Amino acid sequence: MNAMLILFLIAPAMTAVSPAVEPALRLEQAYLAAWNANDRRAVMATMASDAVIIPSGGAPIAGTDSIERFWFPDDGSRTEVTSYETVVDGARAEGDVAWIWGRGRLSFTWQKGEERIARTQQSTFTMIARRGKGGEWRIVHRAWTDVKG
Repeated sequence: MNAMLILFLIAPAMTAVSPAVEPALRLEQAYLAAWNANDRRAVMATMASDAVIIPSGGAPIAGTDSIERFWFPDDGSRTEVTSYETVVDGARAEGDVAWIWGRGRLSFTWQKGEERIARTQQSTFTMIARRGKGGEWRIVHRAWTDVKG
């Protein structure tokens, strides 16, 4: 991992972590690492093929093709994540499904032609993960709401 700091904390309210939720927490770490590396393939590899995301203030986006077009549009723009960190406030798991929730802070730049924007957003999020037949865990639902910092 480059010199970039990836912050992933389990909030004090979560003093004991059940072994059942550890795969979802590792998936969250992989998701953050992929974004911090600006690695499109690694980001998409964390998503189940039937995943749904709900961006802050937006409509649900279903399926990896649609999610990839949303996050990585083919319109000449370039987004670079400079820092993405989350604090997990809680996590639960039952069988092949786990869910976590918490808070995040995302800093990024967006550029298209001569226009360039740098932004930092704080948010709350929920993530639902599912274990596949091969034992791998993937994100099936991720929603976030931007909050004032």
